[in-house]
Amino acid sequence: MSTYIYGPSDDKESLATLHRAVELGVTFFDTAETYGMGHNEELLGRAFAGYT
Repeated sequence: MSTYIYGPSDDKESLATLHRAVELGVTFFDTAETYGMGHNEELLGRAFAGYT
């Protein structure tokens, strides 16, 4: 969602996608520092900060 290889990213769109994925039952999100130099991890943290 934040790698420069595939073009520009949109955090608002990415957050909406992550929230929808959870609504649909997705429970596993895999990422690595290679994708966005830590940006994906920050994005996941923001997306799921309110979930328990």
